Amino acid sequence: MKKEVNKIVLFIGFLTAIAGIWVSAVSTGSFGGLDLTVIALVLALAFVNASANVLKIIGYSLNVLLGAIGLSALIKMPRMDIGTIVIAIGLLIMTLATVIYFFVFLLGYFGFVKQKGKKASEAPSLWNELNRYKEMQEDGILTDDEFSDLKQKAMDGADASVPTMDDLKKWKKLLDQQVITAEEFASIKKSIFSNK
Repeated sequence: MKKEVNKIVLFIGFLTAIAGIWVSAVSTGSFGGLDLTVIALVLALAFVNASANVLKIIGYSLNVLLGAIGLSALIKMPRMDIGTIVIAIGLLIMTLATVIYFFVFLLGYFGFVKQKGKKASEAPSLWNELNRYKEMQEDGILTDDEFSDLKQKAMDGADASVPTMDDLKKWKKLLDQQVITAEEFASIKKSIFSNK
């Protein structure tokens, strides 16, 4: 939920700005001239909710630009038009969403936000990690003891995660390749069935 707060604030700002655009258009009787603002608002909202990180960054950058436009509109406003005020407030609220996102990102980056255990969806990355360790052992880069230590650390770090039924085939491959033992496979299998 913490990661979604900025998106909620962003959506509130978006709705406020759209409401301001509508009020401004109705009060002036002109629906032209606001096309670029509406396009920027929609793009910012769409990009922030995109799955690609590059698009998210573009969306948040667009929010900062829109916030600067909103702030300058409030500062340079020759007359108090309610529509313009509401648009500017909406744009500033959208910028607040960017500030929240950046603040949470910094907290996580510097380790102030406690990271939870790996999720079940991250089990394939553990599988890849164990596979990589086995390849390094076979290539003579790791000794048997080093491989066992790394494998144990990786498995201990994944205790919080519960593999899914879909992951069972991958774990079976690790067993077949002798990356994990039959006891470890049985334990993983047991954890899958105990959570059903």
